[in-house]
Amino acid sequence: MRGSSKSSSSSPWPKEAAAQALFYLPNILTDDPTPPACRLAYDESTHTIQIISEEREIIDWFSPDDVIGAKLEFQLDLEEKLNADLAKRLERTSLEEKEESRSSPNCGCSLSEEMEGVKKDWSTLLGSVAPGTNTATVKVYCYPRYTPSETRYFSSWRTSNNPSLPPQKGEKEQDKEHWGERYARHRTLEVAPCGDFANVLSVVRAIRKLAHVDFFLVEEDEKTKSSGIMQQRRDERQKLMLKNNNDESASKDQKGPPKYLVIVNPFSGKKTALSIYESITKPMLDECGIEHDLFLTDYAGHAYERMQFIPSKEGDILEYDGIVSMGGDGNLHEILQGIKAREDAEDVLKNVPFGVIGCGSSNGFAKTLLFPSKEHCNPLESTFYIAKGQTKP
Repeated sequence: MRGSSKSSSSSPWPKEAAAQALFYLPNILTDDPTPPACRLAYDESTHTIQIISEEREIIDWFSPDDVIGAKLEFQLDLEEKLNADLAKRLERTSLEEKEESRSSPNCGCSLSEEMEGVKKDWSTLLGSVAPGTNTATVKVYCYPRYTPSETRYFSSWRTSNNPSLPPQKGEKEQDKEHWGERYARHRTLEVAPCGDFANVLSVVRAIRKLAHVDFFLVEEDEKTKSSGIMQQRRDERQKLMLKNNNDESASKDQKGPPKYLVIVNPFSGKKTALSIYESITKPMLDECGIEHDLFLTDYAGHAYERMQFIPSKEGDILEYDGIVSMGGDGNLHEILQGIKAREDAEDVLKNVPFGVIGCGSSNGFAKTLLFPSKEHCNPLESTFYIAKGQTKP
């Protein structure tokens, strides 16, 4: 469903922008009260993104293959304080003006002058943000697997990264079948104060490209050969919706990030599907920027009914870029049988990918899907592959 564009240079990494994008490590990772400065660099030989100190030492690293999302976030605490201050002064000055206008109409400064003064004061404050109190951060959402040399119990970023050097090329692939389960180990970097975030945005975009989670690329990628597959499927589904509705206004022009329909059977197995959705699946879909609608089944056959072509406020399944089943094998069976009963069943199956997150008793189908990738069968790793958009014929 996703691809990555061909760079004009041999490397997909924006070296010039990365050299100018300065970050600070969180204070929790160091005993130094002053956050150490660092930059990001990409090592093509090991396919790792490294966090480099000013002394050119590798502080930490991660593989783009373990990344499901990366984004630049702005902390609006100072702006919220500005708005609160403006609102407070607005109320106070308005009352004062009313009182003064009664006694002396031409006395005192105007309300607009007061507000301009407040904005000027805050503009000075916002333009002189000190290290460690920046209003922007880069977040990289990583889900690596435990390797045999790693312990499951560690307390900080630094202790979990011994030894600090990244693996050599091909080293991890050889031992992949001996790896443990995936776990969340995200990176948060504070952006150094700057007047322009263009370099930082270039780095974030490059991380997403290397991780193959940039939804808006349609150029062909030599590695994945996924030339705009998501958009191609959207175009085909739009044609089907026009055909089904016989009304051009009935179909929706699908743009923007992917949108999935997540069907949860809360009664499957040990009845943990809903809690798994709330604690694992929903946060991970949010991290990678995939929008979704939740559909809870209330009775046997409910998922079957949802698959039918019944124009309603819920919308037809052709409006979604994928369908995710959370439950046991029975939940998936209902979904597939419901689609099979449609007149356009063959086209739906061809243009709407399916994801399975096993929450039942045996989860045989979910295990079958994950077996070729040598992944463990659990909700987190199933969601990881769905977030990465990796599909099998």
